[in-house]
Amino acid sequence: MHQQGGQLFFAATDLSQFLACRHLTTLSRSVARGERSGPRVYQEPRLEALKEAGKRHEADVLERYRAERRSVETIGDSGSLAQRRKRTLAAMRRGVEVIHQGPLGSGGWSGYPDFLVRVHRPSVLGEWSYEVVDAKLATIPKADAVLQIAVYSRLLEKAQGALPAQMHLELGREEGRESFRVTDFAAFERTITREFDEHCARPPTRSRSSVARGVTGTRPARRGVGPTTTFRWSRIPLDISAGGLRRGGSRP
Repeated sequence: MHQQGGQLFFAATDLSQFLACRHLTTLSRSVARGERSGPRVYQEPRLEALKEAGKRHEADVLERYRAERRSVETIGDSGSLAQRRKRTLAAMRRGVEVIHQGPLGSGGWSGYPDFLVRVHRPSVLGEWSYEVVDAKLATIPKADAVLQIAVYSRLLEKAQGALPAQMHLELGREEGRESFRVTDFAAFERTITREFDEHCARPPTRSRSSVARGVTGTRPARRGVGPTTTFRWSRIPLDISAGGLRRGGSRP
């Protein structure tokens, strides 16, 4: 989360943090607006080791795409965010099969999916479109990771004029692909995003963490979300029930 020209800008990770702790969002907003200083950052060797392992896992996924002889273009982090978004969209229009580290954006939201993979599904781009694939070192899908790729899929819809059919996680285990139907999570993602926007527009004077509110257990069904969908938040795996997670599908 950051502020530019008086406007707050958000990323998918901000929404995941909102699920974990709404007070954290309140504090992040205050830091972004210059109302308080940021937290002191400490070097944590175990965290750094996990980051390096995550980078190696992403690199392994990238090498698998190259081994399949797919056309791959890495957008990377050179240039401004606006320039990188333009390069991502240009690669999508050319029909590059795998776009690596291509940022997406719409309004005040940005997303940084690891991969955009071309599929045979028409869009404004042509006879093809893209689906999100994110590399995660975890061996099971986590709620925050699924929410993250749901945000990416919403931003991707804005870019290609068609909602992706599926979104995918490449997990850190053998046969690690987990696929989800975007429509199963779109209403939920919109609901949480609306709550997040309202929270940032009018933050409470006091805020309790979601753990204190019991959100780490089963969350009551919301309007527009399947009544049998069960989630466990933060670092607890998602439960799978009728109307909840949909696994499987074709591999992009």
